[in-house]
Amino acid sequence: MNNQKRNIEILGRFINNRCSQKELKLVISWFRDSGSEKELRQWVKENWEDVYKSEKRTTINFGSMLDKIHHKLNILAHDHLITGKPEETQRGEFIRRLYTGFSKIAAILLIPLFLVSLWYFAHDNRIFREEVKTIYSEVYSTYGSKTKLELPDGSTVWLNDGSRLKFPQKFSGKKRMVYLTGEAYFDIVKKPEKSFVVKTNDFDIIATGTTFDVMAYPEDNRFETIVETGKVILEKSVGKNRVIEIKELAKNQRAVLDKKTGKLHTSIVDTDKYTSWREGKLILRDDFLNDVIRKFERWYNVDIELLDQGLGDLTYSATIFDETLFQVLDYFKIITPIEYTCSKREKMPDGTLTKQRIEITMR
Repeated sequence: MNNQKRNIEILGRFINNRCSQKELKLVISWFRDSGSEKELRQWVKENWEDVYKSEKRTTINFGSMLDKIHHKLNILAHDHLITGKPEETQRGEFIRRLYTGFSKIAAILLIPLFLVSLWYFAHDNRIFREEVKTIYSEVYSTYGSKTKLELPDGSTVWLNDGSRLKFPQKFSGKKRMVYLTGEAYFDIVKKPEKSFVVKTNDFDIIATGTTFDVMAYPEDNRFETIVETGKVILEKSVGKNRVIEIKELAKNQRAVLDKKTGKLHTSIVDTDKYTSWREGKLILRDDFLNDVIRKFERWYNVDIELLDQGLGDLTYSATIFDETLFQVLDYFKIITPIEYTCSKREKMPDGTLTKQRIEITMR
């Protein structure tokens, strides 16, 4: 190891699988000599930068380097480079001794390799791009119930009846992305550099730090977003890679998409009517019966059918808190000319009961 320059060049060729059989034996002999192990280890640390530069390497791959080392082991074992003993004994001893020697090589080289790669990783995201599989959690709120949960970033979400939220166990990248089916109220932790995105079938709702409600039931004819504080942006994907901004909504604004016509309407509203459900209150303010029964079906976990034409256009105002469905329907009977009947719930083979079925007619 007197010729430092030559050793650097040989070691560089060895790492890149370009050394000759003679040079390979020489490198092996360096690491087999236990007397020079300490000196060699120090030499590699001190001269690693020259070894690295000598090959003009632009990327580092630990796995590839180790594969080359073990590949050399297999080749050399096959060629019986160590002589003087029976074949099987010679091969077994060779593999045992050289595996130990090459383990020392790996230990020595990995120290500077790790330090160099760490610097590159900190300065260039393209180096060592790791394929990390995102693990998702999914929370479902059954009909007739409300569910409160906390996201990995500390944001709080309330799920309304029959709603589902899918989210990663850890947010990574430049966006905090969740997937909503149904209705949810969001209280988002503010992170301007990492926007929060609620993805639905109709829109992506973008927020940094704000409170807002999103109603996106697939079976409904409309989509709604109500901003309580802050602001959100509605975006829609057009094609594979193009996204367009549809609307920016500020405090107390409501956006409603009519799915049949494709038209989006915005207005200033009292947000309490649309967000108080998370507190167990259902507020009606001149709501059509068609819309009311849809809310009742989820709120009370029942099926409701209007049997007479024109019933859907009746309007109601009420604040429902602890009342049962039949208490509310009796109130409706007082203020409008309706009657209702309910079917008996039946027991299913699995022990569960069918939904209560309500039929409403004109009196």
